[in-house]
Amino acid sequence: DYEKVKAVYENLSLNVRYNPDAVENQNILSVFLGGQSVCNGIAAAAQYLLSYLDVPCMIVYGDAGGESHAWNLVMIEGDPYLMDATWGNSASSVLGACSYEYLNLTDSDLGITHTADMDLDLPECTKTEFNYYVQEGLFFEVFEEDAAGTALRRCDESGLRHAGLRFGSGEAYGQARQALVADSRI
Repeated sequence: DYEKVKAVYENLSLNVRYNPDAVENQNILSVFLGGQSVCNGIAAAAQYLLSYLDVPCMIVYGDAGGESHAWNLVMIEGDPYLMDATWGNSASSVLGACSYEYLNLTDSDLGITHTADMDLDLPECTKTEFNYYVQEGLFFEVFEEDAAGTALRRCDESGLRHAGLRFGSGEAYGQARQALVADSRI
C-alpha cells in the first residue's frame, strides 16, 4: 500500500497544476479532465484513486497557512498517515521534481502548518514507518556522515535529480548542514 500511496501522491504532485480559476475546481473533474485544480479537487482525486486501489482514504478538511484547506488521511497496514498532495504539488513545482515533504506524515509533523476542523474524531497519526524519508532510508536520528553519504549516493545512482534528508533533531540537522553544505562535502 505504501507504493500505491506514493504513486498517487507523485502523480498528483507532478501532473496537476494548482489553479483557483480552474473549471470544476472543487471536484475530480478539474484534475482528470483539465489537469488543474485546488486542494479539494486534488484531495478528492487522491481519495478516488486510492479507493480504486483498495487503500482506505478520506478527505480531511481544516485550515492550513491561514486558509481553508483539504488534504487526506490514508491507512497503510492498519495505521493512519496524513498526506497533502496539494502542498506537495506546490513544492514540486518550485523544485522541478517531486517533493515528498507532505507524504505520510504524523499529526505533529503536519500539525505545524495544518489544523483539522472536522465534525468527527480523526484517528491519531503517530506512526512514522511509512513516512517517505523513513521508508526510503533518508531519515537519521543522529548525523552520521558515512550513512548520509551512502543514502545520497543511492539516490544519485537511482537517477534522482533532487534528494532530501531528514533528521530527528535540530542538532543533527545542524551537524549535517555544516558537514555537507558549509564544508562542501556534498
